[in-house]
Amino acid sequence: MLDRAIDILNQGQKKFPLVPRMFSEQADVFLANGDIDSAITLNKKALSINPAWDTVAKGLSELYEKKGEVESALEVIQECLSRNAQNGVLHGYCTDYLIKLGRKQEALTHIVEAIRFYTDYAWGWERLQELCDELNEHSVAENLSNDLTKQQPHLAATWRFKSFLTNDREHRIRYLKEAINCDPMDQSSYSQLASIYTRQGEFKEAIELYSNTPWGELLPIGLAKSKAELLVSTGQSEQGAELLWTILRNQPEHVQTWRHLYDIYEQLAEK
Repeated sequence: MLDRAIDILNQGQKKFPLVPRMFSEQADVFLANGDIDSAITLNKKALSINPAWDTVAKGLSELYEKKGEVESALEVIQECLSRNAQNGVLHGYCTDYLIKLGRKQEALTHIVEAIRFYTDYAWGWERLQELCDELNEHSVAENLSNDLTKQQPHLAATWRFKSFLTNDREHRIRYLKEAINCDPMDQSSYSQLASIYTRQGEFKEAIELYSNTPWGELLPIGLAKSKAELLVSTGQSEQGAELLWTILRNQPEHVQTWRHLYDIYEQLAEK
C-alpha cells in the first residue's frame, strides 16, 4: 500500500514539480514507514519551493529534533521565521530549541514575540514565566502584560495572561472577571475563575458563576461537567445528574459524560 502511494506521488511530482504538497505528502508516507532521512529530504524539497510554509517547517524541525540535531531544527525554524516574522507559534518553536541549546536570553526574546503575536498561548505563558524566573527578568513579563492590556484591552486572552502572571488572588479574580466582560463566551475564563473559587472552598461562588453565563442551562460540555462535579461535591447530586442529562440530550456523542452521569446515578442508588 505504501509503495503504491509513493508511486502515485512520484508521478504527481513529475507532472507538478512546483507543487510543494507533492513532496510533503510523500515525506509523510516515508515517515509512516520509519524512514526519517527520506522524510527530511522531501520536506526540505517542499520548503525549497515554498520557504514560508510554516507547517512543513515545524514538521521538518521536529524530525531533526528526533535525530538529536537541535541546531538544524533551529535553523529550519529561523529560516521560515524570516518570512513569517509575526507567526507566534514559530517564535515558540524557536524558543523551545534555544532553551534546549542553553541560549536562554535569546529564548526570552522570542517567547515575548510569540505571546505578542499569539496572546492566547498557554505554553508560551509558562515558558515566559520560567525564563523570567531563571534569568531574574521578572519585569519583562510584567511589561509585556501591561503593553498587551493597553494595546488589546478588548481581548479576553490579554486579561487571562495578566491573571496568570500574578500571585495575588484578588487581582487574579479581577482580571478574569475583566476577561469575561470582554468576551462572555470565553470558556477558559470561566474555568480558571471557578478553579480559584474552588481551591478556597468557595463552591457556592463557583456554582453561581456557572449558573450566570450566556449559555444558561445549555453549558458547553467542559463547563457542564465542572458544574456537575461541584453540585455532586456539595450534596446536590440530583441537580448534577439533571444538568448532565440536559446537556447529553443535545450532545449525545460525549461518551465519557454518559459514563460520568452513570456514576452519579449509581451513587444515588446506593443512598
